[in-house]
Amino acid sequence: MLHQACLSDVYLGQTLRQLKLLEGCNALGLIRDYHLVTIRENLTLWAGDWLILTSGSKALSTELALYLKKQRLAS
Repeated sequence: MLHQACLSDVYLGQTLRQLKLLEGCNALGLIRDYHLVTIRENLTLWAGDWLILTSGSKALSTELALYLKKQRLAS
């Protein structure tokens, strides 16, 4: 399943490695200023970035959405 997530302030300044996605979820690309940016682990996340993610199943998709929301609420 394909997902897009607009990154909240919690994630800004972090790298993809620091984001710690759930197992089974992968980042495919990032849209920044209307341009597709190739994914690298050391890519720093900026305000307005849209992360393109995949997950292997619908259940994992729901879990990913909850995880990202939980991370925002925890900070």
